[in-house]
Amino acid sequence: MRDLSPAPPHSHRRLEADIARGLAIILVVIGHALEILFYNRPDGAFSEDAFALWRLIYAGHIPAFFVIAGLVSPTRNLPAPTRAHQLVGLALAAHLAIALPLAALQLTQHPREATTILVQALRPLILGTGFSAPSLWFLIALAGVETVWRRTRAKVAVLVLTILVLTAVALVVPRAVPNLWSFRDLGPGLTFYALGAALKRVRGRRLAQACAFALGAWVWAAASNKGCYLPKEGWCPLAGMGGRFGPLMALGAFGDYL
Repeated sequence: MRDLSPAPPHSHRRLEADIARGLAIILVVIGHALEILFYNRPDGAFSEDAFALWRLIYAGHIPAFFVIAGLVSPTRNLPAPTRAHQLVGLALAAHLAIALPLAALQLTQHPREATTILVQALRPLILGTGFSAPSLWFLIALAGVETVWRRTRAKVAVLVLTILVLTAVALVVPRAVPNLWSFRDLGPGLTFYALGAALKRVRGRRLAQACAFALGAWVWAAASNKGCYLPKEGWCPLAGMGGRFGPLMALGAFGDYL
């Protein structure tokens, strides 16, 4: 028999979040597809239009995932490590599911390099970076963000101070240092996660206004982010971009941090 009971009050917001996730995923696919038109091409060709659209997408699609995560963050007072353990465990399991079969194949072809092959396969379990699937960094970053959020959300002043400290760390540490356990992504990730959590209390016209403002800020920030103003060797420009710069959160390449 069909269930005719009323839907939970939050169900529409969950549906909206799922739709937003779908749109963000589509943007990820488009962004990666655009790279073939300019990124590290052997013929030296570089499409300025494709790069401009890519830069716009990359300026906001990962922050959008953090906003959505904050929007649907659980209201139950679960222990902070619970969710983090699940996300980290998922990331490590997915890495091993890809890395171990590849390592086994490499061992059959190069048995004398067994130590090197195994170290390469297992190193991400210790460093939290260099995964067999690069996108797994997001699960690690989200785990850290949610852990910090649960410990700081009760006091706005503590939350703001934590964001400032984590952001300062991301800016001070050069990109030459590996982004171990996505520590450079905690500051910006927590910023957007907190914005998503704040949107839980926004309804109707104000929500539409907030989304319109966010879209305008997204476009403005992407267009204004011309490069890196920080005098750190190795920060700019991004490799394979023909001397140009674009924000790339997974690598901690934020430019002027707009």
